Amino acid sequence: MAAGVAAASLLVACSGDAGGAVDRVGDVEAAAQQTEQDQSEQDQTEQDRRVGGVTVVGEGRASAVPDSARVLVGVGVTSPDVGAAFGEANDVMVDVLDALREQGVADEHLRTRELSVSERRDDRPPAPPPDDPPPARPPDEPIAPPGDANEPEVIAYTVANQVEVTIRDLDRAGEIISAAVDVGGPAIRIQRFSLAVDDDAMLLDDARSAAFADAERRAAQYAELAGRDLGEVMAISEVIGSPGPVPVPEIAHDGRVTAPIEPGQQEAVVRIQTTWALD
Repeated sequence: MAAGVAAASLLVACSGDAGGAVDRVGDVEAAAQQTEQDQSEQDQTEQDRRVGGVTVVGEGRASAVPDSARVLVGVGVTSPDVGAAFGEANDVMVDVLDALREQGVADEHLRTRELSVSERRDDRPPAPPPDDPPPARPPDEPIAPPGDANEPEVIAYTVANQVEVTIRDLDRAGEIISAAVDVGGPAIRIQRFSLAVDDDAMLLDDARSAAFADAERRAAQYAELAGRDLGEVMAISEVIGSPGPVPVPEIAHDGRVTAPIEPGQQEAVVRIQTTWALD
């Protein structure tokens, strides 16, 4: 009888321990489910905040005095004989390059951009046919290929040679260009000229800072108008712009003349598109 009571007591004790373990497992599972639900709600809130953001465009500008110049110096020679045109163009370009080197332009700042030969054809209208019909063609005369008779005749060839010159000493840019014009004579062409800031990294940094500040100001204004607080930045994309080459009139040879060069200001423009969260 005593043994039966002891066994029953042991059974009850074991059952009580097992029930406590089950309860603890259930508590852990419930806590995990609650954490997952809280995380899901937090993710949804974050997603709603992102969707309800504001996207604006900011623009920043920064300027500096240019310290370098790039000029495209060309030589053009036209002659009825292609060999003569090619030889003269080469001779003139050799003189131009020598003059540029004498002015202190380094070889690494001289780069050939074009060397071409083109035909010039007689574009005058054909003469009217004679009143009398042409004589009959002999039977043994070969027939000319079709189209040859109507193709305009080549009357000359033009040889063009262009070299891009980078000038680091901007104070002497006019003198250097004029030296090339002086030796090039009538064949010389100054076809493109541009000024630049040689190291524009700091210039672009200043423009980026101004663009971001402009975008933040715009976004804050929209947030205030919507009755919301401006949150964190969600995305930024950038577009960099700068003025193109400064055009100059074609320089003709007319004795020793120094071309005046005014550097003015070089401006860097940065535009960014930003997306901000709204809290």
